[in-house]
Amino acid sequence: MTSALPALQAAVRRHARIQNSAANGKMLETVLDTLVGEPVMVFDKHGRPVWSSTRAREIAEFSNGATHPISLSVRDQARRLAAIEDRDPSRHSSRMELQLPHNGDSPIAAADLMIAHEARGATYVIARLRSGNTNSVKLAMLAEHYDLTPTEAAILGKIADGLSNQEIANHQRISLETARTHVHRVLQKLGVSTRTKAALLTREF
Repeated sequence: MTSALPALQAAVRRHARIQNSAANGKMLETVLDTLVGEPVMVFDKHGRPVWSSTRAREIAEFSNGATHPISLSVRDQARRLAAIEDRDPSRHSSRMELQLPHNGDSPIAAADLMIAHEARGATYVIARLRSGNTNSVKLAMLAEHYDLTPTEAAILGKIADGLSNQEIANHQRISLETARTHVHRVLQKLGVSTRTKAALLTREF
């Protein structure tokens, strides 16, 4: 019995280390979920899932454990983005905005993918899933890309719907002059000269 004691004590210490490691990992995951606050998935360069936030796991899996088509689409594009980056890092192709097919059982319409390089050289792809209908997601992407304010993004949406300045003023409950100013600023930021070109941009982006 005495001779077996050291081995037993070592086993107890090893078990304690494993439990502590698991507890720390759970704590880290909870912190990440809290800080991120939205569905995020991380893949290696081969498109294999590395980590997902709780919200992303809820979206990416059916109740029976099967993988959701949205998850497969994002995984395929993550692998593609990593391959492009691997072939030619100088192309600055480290980001990708992915429109996802409409799916009645999911609130997710798009994903932002970004390359991240780990300190030891490993490549990962971080995918942030976006909720909302496709049109609202496109407007959000355009707003981020062209540095539009929330008000300007809303004005762009009205332009895309074909509304006149007066109709925009009525919808936004602002004066006609303010509506004209907003429209002018939106066109300037988009780098287009006409409302028609701005509307086309929302369809082609």
